[in-house]
Amino acid sequence: MKTDARVRYTVHMIQNIFLELLKEKPIAKITVKEICERAEINRSTFYKHYQDVYDLMEKLENEAVEAFEKLLDSYVQNETVPALVTLLTSLRDNRELLLPLLANSSNDDFMKRLTDACSGYALSHLTPEEDYTSNPEQAAVYAYLAGGTSGIISNWLESGTQESPQQVAELIQALNETVLAAPLP
Repeated sequence: MKTDARVRYTVHMIQNIFLELLKEKPIAKITVKEICERAEINRSTFYKHYQDVYDLMEKLENEAVEAFEKLLDSYVQNETVPALVTLLTSLRDNRELLLPLLANSSNDDFMKRLTDACSGYALSHLTPEEDYTSNPEQAAVYAYLAGGTSGIISNWLESGTQESPQQVAELIQALNETVLAAPLP
């Protein structure tokens, strides 16, 4: 079923105003009334689409993760650095959406979901003969790599994406290769 252009516009407006408000204050201080006033809509219009501000937040996070997974699925390049450059470029281009969501996500769930998507992508591009999840030491190494990679990406986004996606991708690749080359105790 196609969504009416007016409905899409209204949802887009609600989301944008919510993201603007997230830049100003934490989610707990944002009210439906405030969103409706800024969007110049009535509360019933808001409630046609969302239960409350937390539902709106969750739906925005879900859309972002789905878009990120779609990007990962569409990328068939097997080389790590070009794949990372594509992902980092997408993250940089969507930074205005991601930062408020990352800053207000409960229990870092949003970043974990993004990291899980990256980890799944990375594991699917490793040597297919090896089962990285059945070996506890290998699984720990890849969990460590995923956490480190997400930390680098979070820091890069939060510090203003000063370095190019290429530079960050090469740093991630170099650090990951160093970890993978190190002997396990």
